[in-house]
Order: sequence, then C-alpha cells, then structure tokens
Amino acid sequence: MPDLRYDDEADAIYISLRKGTHRGGREAGPHTIVYYGTDGEVLGVEFIVVSQGIDLTGVPEAERVADLLRAIPHPAPA
Repeated sequence: MPDLRYDDEADAIYISLRKGTHRGGREAGPHTIVYYGTDGEVLGVEFIVVSQGIDLTGVPEAERVADLLRAIPHPAPA
C-alpha cells in the first residue's frame, strides 16, 4: 500500500509505492530520486526542495504519484 511522508525540516516528500528489497536509487531530475528494488520494480520516489514545486517529468508511475500528491491536505488560505 502506498505511503507518503513529508519532512518539513528537509523540505522533502518520500512516496513508498510498494514493499521490496532496496537495490538503490537513480536521479530522475534535479530534485527527484527514484528507488528500485532488487527485482527492478520501483519501490518509491523522493522529491527534495518541494517548496519550489514538484516536477514529475521522468518519474515512473507519474500518474499514480500525482494522485497520491493530490491527496495531501493543503492549508486553507488565510
């Protein structure tokens, strides 16, 4: 089951898409790292400097990731 964690101190979001044995990560963009399992499947995606925006270009399963990001509650404007 997908899991999304935001670290405000690091200004980063990590989205876990599935469980598996971690093999390593690969940059998909200047502020995006995609993590893969030993079976080659995408385990998760990390976005850093998210306060400057999130670019899904080159992110595997981008539509699924976008759906998860849309589910994050946003504060109401003051």
